[in-house]
Amino acid sequence: MFYYLLMKIFAQLNDDDHVLSLLPGHMKPFGSEGPFFHLPEIEEFPSPIIFFNKYVIPSIPVVIKGAANISVAFNKW
Repeated sequence: MFYYLLMKIFAQLNDDDHVLSLLPGHMKPFGSEGPFFHLPEIEEFPSPIIFFNKYVIPSIPVVIKGAANISVAFNKW
């Protein structure tokens, strides 16, 4: 869809027009444009089998709260 919109904009432009000013989200703060969607959040690591079956196989992104706190690198740095 974005490619189609971009090609439509390019087709309507003259050489003097500014392409970027016509694109959605241009000159706005990063992350201010959507689409936004909800990510599931979990507090602790599930077993590898549950994690694989619930999130990896169906390709569902997930936020694991506090995951960095238990890593070795987090404690060393």
